[in-house]
Amino acid sequence: MKRYDNRELSWLKFNQRVLQEAADERLSLADRLKFISIFSSNLDEFIMVRVGSLTDLVDAGSESKDLTGRTAHQQLSEIYSQTKKLVKRQYALFDNILRQAAEEGLRIERYSDLKKSEKDKLYLRFMSDIYPVLTPLAIDNHRPFPLINNQTIYLAISIRRGQDKLISLLQIPAILPRLIPVEVSAKVARYIYLEELIEQHLEVIFPNMPIESVSRFRITRNADMELNEEGAEDLLRLIETSLQQRRWGQVVRLELVEGYDEKVMKKLIKKLQVKPEQVEQMTDPLDLTFTIGIKGPEGHKQFQFAKHEPKKLKVLERRSLWQQIKNKDLFFHVPYDSFDHFEELIEQAAQDPEVLAIKMTLYRVNTDSRIIKSLKQAAQSGKQVTVLVELLARFDEESNIHWARELEKVGANVMYGVPFLKTHSKIFLIVRRERNQIRRYVHLGTGNYNSKTARIYTDMSVLTAREDFGSDASTFFNFISGYADNPTMNRLIYAPDRLRDRIGLMIDREIEAVAQGKDGAIDIKVNSLIDKKMIDQLYRASRAGVRIRLIVRGICGLIPGVKNQSETIEVHSIVGEFLEHERIYMFANSEPDRTFLSSADLMSRNLDRRIELMFPVVDPDNEERIRLTFELLWRDDTKTRIMNKAGEYELLDGATLHAHEILKHLQYQDVVDFNRQIKELLDGISS
Repeated sequence: MKRYDNRELSWLKFNQRVLQEAADERLSLADRLKFISIFSSNLDEFIMVRVGSLTDLVDAGSESKDLTGRTAHQQLSEIYSQTKKLVKRQYALFDNILRQAAEEGLRIERYSDLKKSEKDKLYLRFMSDIYPVLTPLAIDNHRPFPLINNQTIYLAISIRRGQDKLISLLQIPAILPRLIPVEVSAKVARYIYLEELIEQHLEVIFPNMPIESVSRFRITRNADMELNEEGAEDLLRLIETSLQQRRWGQVVRLELVEGYDEKVMKKLIKKLQVKPEQVEQMTDPLDLTFTIGIKGPEGHKQFQFAKHEPKKLKVLERRSLWQQIKNKDLFFHVPYDSFDHFEELIEQAAQDPEVLAIKMTLYRVNTDSRIIKSLKQAAQSGKQVTVLVELLARFDEESNIHWARELEKVGANVMYGVPFLKTHSKIFLIVRRERNQIRRYVHLGTGNYNSKTARIYTDMSVLTAREDFGSDASTFFNFISGYADNPTMNRLIYAPDRLRDRIGLMIDREIEAVAQGKDGAIDIKVNSLIDKKMIDQLYRASRAGVRIRLIVRGICGLIPGVKNQSETIEVHSIVGEFLEHERIYMFANSEPDRTFLSSADLMSRNLDRRIELMFPVVDPDNEERIRLTFELLWRDDTKTRIMNKAGEYELLDGATLHAHEILKHLQYQDVVDFNRQIKELLDGISS
């Protein structure tokens, strides 16, 4: 009987589901190529972070085991094996998509197949735009071995100079487009790969030196930063130093294009200290992340992405936004509802003379953030602006350091979080003076304050002027900005001190309800479920007879449907146009609140090592909207995969209900109108 699934292998199954989207011929060729790109970028990050972390454990001689009983070495062995199978499948799909694209006018051609006139034009393009950017790096005994950049394509070139055989490395500049146009019109789009064009003109870079071989390769480095914050007086400088060290991280993957020079690559492998299992032979081209940017013939529908325009809620245009929030808690579900509402609210608060203070947590922020601009304006106008910028948001560290310094320059109070805990909660507080009294407006959500990801990530949030939420928000910001220990709050539940116990208590209440002859039910939607204690609690609830429905987008260590373990548990995963990102927790017998939203997944890191928030949705209309949305997602049979008791996923691949499409196109005036339409739709399907 299988009790748990391995975290890393479960994640690879998720990326396999992403790859399934690239195989869906109902999608446009542009969308299928987009999923090829997402698969690649997902895998790169996985190898940099998770494989990097496991490699550190192996190198340290660790014999610790995960919840499935695997050592780090065993996990790595399975990861490399599974990764190679998935990448082989990815390239087969990519070739298939390109064959279909060729029929629609998009072709990526070989240099040898071009006309002389086309080659002449490309030579001029090479000399004017490409050659000036290139810098060959010699490898010999007289110079130190150069830094090979992470996730960058290189040519390893064997050349002869007189009687000497030399090796030179040539970086394919990431600043240049991967596809160089040969001909682009309304009917045809023909390209050649940048690296092939460079390879065809190496004699310009190495004049009078015969080229004996060219090998294409790419490395992935360990990017898992381990920071020792003990005694660190300046976390900002510590992180900046660690970011520099990341450039020199250990190589954990080497990709080689088939047909490489074995002698040349043997020398490089030795220099890079790459283990045999870390070497992966690929077909051309390397690094398929570029496929999201491929443009076909102008105006061709097959080369257009699925379009979606988020809805602006008309109810917010009728009167003062402050009055609207006071009248009723406002609910938002991006990307179906527009993220503009939040940006406009912060802008309005920055300009409003009655607003005294704005407090906010920032985890990931886009580069041209309207919110940052508004916060700077507010600080410059004398308002009390307090911002917690999480410096440890992986791969956004440099961006967050930049914004932290920008905010400090204009007088904002910038915090870098609580020592040893990453702040992952999503909250802002606006303090406003109204008729000689103070009113607090609070926003709580499941996703980052990032306008770009808000167009592709699904997240839920609430704006409220309830006094108990406002009081809790003030307490929370005092907690993370000072030395308050284990604060008491009325409605907000936070990690690491309270969240795990509160979820456990609500699970226990469902078990008690079943023992009393009532119906016990738990509905949870998260990105990841891998915490052993939580899995065991859900197993215990299942054995007691509690019905449990789980929508888990990515990693899931729980195995459903196993006799005497998880017979009443079902697990769904939805992978489609949007990245499912909201975290919903619903309990049939919880009191006084039954429905919660949270920034936290059911992972040990979220429950024990991060500052997270979970909050009840107390407005009955908003609560009903969440429950109806969960039901809609649960009944999706178009993009849903169901996990079986072997831990594998089966694609329903039906056509009755496509939740993303319904939510995209549903037109509604307010939350009541939304609820009415979804109920009618679900009732119609049931009947």
